[in-house]
Amino acid sequence: METTGAVNILAIETATQICSVAVAAGELLLAEETVNIGRIHAEKLAALVDQLLAELGKRPDEIDVLAVSGGPGSFTGLRIGLAFAKGFALAGGQRLILVPTLMALALRPGIVRRPVCPVLRSRRGELYAAVYEWRGSELMTAVAERVLPEEELGLFLPRGALLTGDVDSLPPEIRSQVESREDVELAAPWLRTPSAAAVAQVGFWLCRRGEFADLDTAEPRYLQEFVARKLEGVEKHVQ
Repeated sequence: METTGAVNILAIETATQICSVAVAAGELLLAEETVNIGRIHAEKLAALVDQLLAELGKRPDEIDVLAVSGGPGSFTGLRIGLAFAKGFALAGGQRLILVPTLMALALRPGIVRRPVCPVLRSRRGELYAAVYEWRGSELMTAVAERVLPEEELGLFLPRGALLTGDVDSLPPEIRSQVESREDVELAAPWLRTPSAAAVAQVGFWLCRRGEFADLDTAEPRYLQEFVARKLEGVEKHVQ
């Protein structure tokens, strides 16, 4: 596959309550649609993709690569996004890329000369967290993604870190501890949310390196055990 700037990428972000889709030509973002009104991915994702392609005058067969936020994040949201991407790719013959959700989130503040620590809420009292650093024009993993007790966030943050992601949902005492560190900076509020545009950018880097996922075996990266319970004949997913 051609992996220059001409590759057309359809990006999908459903790892949180935000549902976001974007189309990019290489590193050039063409358009993005985002909805943040609760967990409505199953109802809105296909419609958002259809709307975006129609606005751009693109047919599904003009998409070369599907880049989907691959976790960690919401179990249900991740499964919906990946299932849609797999179906789209199987129907049209596109390649699939699983983008690390935290890496895409770390990209949102842009190029900064300090470690970037994105966090997302996990189970009660826990966070998904990682640390990334810019090396030249690409974002690289400095500390691998992990599940972290909220009370350990202050110790986890490297010196001079930029904290982004679910900052506002941290317990007041944890946020106060973080804000008391003069060396730590918080990303601007509008740059803390997941974005399909960021998924497209990271997806382009992975595409250029040939890091494609297998359509038959690709699964989200949960970092937590997925538990399914059946209550009164209805399957309930618990995280």
